[in-house]
Amino acid sequence: MQKGFSLIELIIVIAIIGIISTSAVSSYYFFMIKSRINTALYEISSVKPAYEIIVTQSLPATITHSDLNIKPETSLCSISITLPDYTLSSSKVLSCTLKNQSALQNNAEIYLTRTPSGQYQCKTIGIPNYLIPTECK
Repeated sequence: MQKGFSLIELIIVIAIIGIISTSAVSSYYFFMIKSRINTALYEISSVKPAYEIIVTQSLPATITHSDLNIKPETSLCSISITLPDYTLSSSKVLSCTLKNQSALQNNAEIYLTRTPSGQYQCKTIGIPNYLIPTECK
């Protein structure tokens, strides 16, 4: 009677472990990209209340990052801010151009539009449908 494992049994076990780890890594990568996009949406959504107060009460000629107490660059985004264009049905007001995202197109962007009545809507550019946050669909 033989003690221990044969070489073929060890190779089969190593192959099974390899298959399982491959699927785990690809799942992890998907969730990592999705969480970065959700974080980017949070970064611009978190300044909506301050933006709304400044736009509706102050009626400024320009608006800057310091007005909203945010940085123009984060680890995930290049954030841009513009005043609403009341001549359009909705205009891009808060935008995050994603940085260093190899799974996304160059200049992938998630942004908020604002209607003249003060309603916000999330939209994206260059982000595949399966990665778009539910708030933006």
